[in-house]
Amino acid sequence: MSTKNRNDQLPGEVITWKMSEKERLAYIAKHPIIPEEKPKPLDMIEQKIWSKK
Repeated sequence: MSTKNRNDQLPGEVITWKMSEKERLAYIAKHPIIPEEKPKPLDMIEQKIWSKK
C-alpha cells in the first residue's frame, strides 16, 4: 500500500481501451446489459410530481 497522499477529489488517470469491432461484439455478447426490474407505475407518477416544470 502506498503511503503517498491521495486526493480523491482530483481526476485520475484515464485509460483508453482500443478493440476491433469483432472484439467489441464479443465483449457485448459476454457482458450484456440486463435491466434489474421494470419501473412500477406508482414510481412514474411520483417522478412527475417532483419534476421541475
